[in-house]
Amino acid sequence: MMKMLIHILLLKLSFSSVANDQVLKFVEDNCSTNSVDTLLVVKIITHESKAYYKGKPQPWPWTLNVNGKGYWFDSYQEALIKANSALKNKVSKLGIGLGQIEWKFHKHRFDGGLAQALKPKENIKVVCSILNEGRKAGIENSFELAAYYHRPIRDQIAFDYAEKVFK
Repeated sequence: MMKMLIHILLLKLSFSSVANDQVLKFVEDNCSTNSVDTLLVVKIITHESKAYYKGKPQPWPWTLNVNGKGYWFDSYQEALIKANSALKNKVSKLGIGLGQIEWKFHKHRFDGGLAQALKPKENIKVVCSILNEGRKAGIENSFELAAYYHRPIRDQIAFDYAEKVFK
C-alpha cells in the first residue's frame, strides 16, 4: 500500500505543481514537529534519493548508497535485502532511504533496524529529527540547517553540500 502511495505521489509530482503540495503534505504529516521547514525536507530528500521521471528530479524511497555507489530499487523488499547484504559484508558507508540516513552514525535512531529505516515515514521522521536538533542548537537558517544535516560541524564540506541541495 505504501509503495502505491509513494508511486502516486511521485508521478503526480512530475505532472503539476499542485502535486508538490501533496508531497509537502506527506512530509508534514510525517514530521514530528512543526519547527522543521517542510520545503527544506523536500529539497533534502530530493537531493539525497534523487531519481528522474521525464527529466525531473524526484525523491525515491528505496534508495541506498553503498560505499559511494547509488542503488535505486523497485521495492522495499529489494532494498532491504541489499542493505542487509551490505551490512553482512561490513561496508564502511551505507546511506538509507529518502534521506540517505548514514547507518554508521544514525542506526540508534531506528529501534526496528534496517527494516524500519527503509520505511518512508520512519526515514522522514529521522530527517526531521536531525533538522530539529540543528534548530535546538540555535540554527535558524535553512541553508545552515541543510549543512548541519550533512555534517553537524558545518565545515566547508557541509556548506558545499548545502549549495547542492539549494541548486
